[in-house]
Amino acid sequence: MSTDTSEQGLEALITDYLVNHNQYVLGNRLDYDKAYCLDKIQLFTFLEATQADTLAKIPHHDKLLQRISDQIRDKGIVELLRKGIKYQQQRL
Repeated sequence: MSTDTSEQGLEALITDYLVNHNQYVLGNRLDYDKAYCLDKIQLFTFLEATQADTLAKIPHHDKLLQRISDQIRDKGIVELLRKGIKYQQQRL
């Protein structure tokens, strides 16, 4: 059996491994919001699963998305993941 050593073959191999062995969730490119530079579906799925009570206290999700996008741009994703974000007296 031969191995596909093309770039597409390598991508498929990596994707298959991540999805089937590491609980990686493969996103849909149509869910990506260019205005916020985020996948809103995956973001809110994660927040609902991990911080539903806090998320329920935040009424305007579009403003939250803008805040998250601004913080990523200003501080970087690593800093945001380490320290979280404060929005309307809530910490995510």
